[in-house]
Amino acid sequence: MTGLDLNRWVSERLLHAELAANRPGQPRPYINHGRYTTSSGELWAVQVELSATKNVAQTKSMVIRAYQAALAAGCVGLRCYCRGESVNRTVAAAAASLDLPWLYVTDLDQFLSGAPARRRLTLVTDSAATDQHDRSASL
Repeated sequence: MTGLDLNRWVSERLLHAELAANRPGQPRPYINHGRYTTSSGELWAVQVELSATKNVAQTKSMVIRAYQAALAAGCVGLRCYCRGESVNRTVAAAAASLDLPWLYVTDLDQFLSGAPARRRLTLVTDSAATDQHDRSASL
C-alpha cells in the first residue's frame, strides 16, 4: 500500500491516541484499523478481517461503521482486507448489499502473495483516482 514509505501509514494505535479521552459512560467512536495516503495524496481507510465469527448482518453493521468512520476522517474510501475464503465471502456479501462507492474487498492472502486480488464492488469509470489507487494498493 505504501511501499517503504512508512510516513504514509497511520496505525490503529495512533488513531486511538489522537482521540480525546471520553467521559465515563460515553462510547468511543468507531476507529478503522489504519489509514494510508496514496502517492497522489488520497487518504484511504483500512479494515482487516481475519476471522469468520460474524454473520452477514453483523458484518454488514461493521462495514457500515467502518465506512462512516472513513468518511468522517476525510478518507476517499475504505479497503477491507480479508483472510480466508469464508471471511472473504461474508464481507463481500455484506459490502455488496450496501452498494457503497469507493469500497473494496481484497483477499489478504492473495494480496500478500502478490497475486491479482482486486474485487471491485462499484465500478467507477473515467477516474484517474481509481487507477492511481489500484497502482498504489498493489505496491
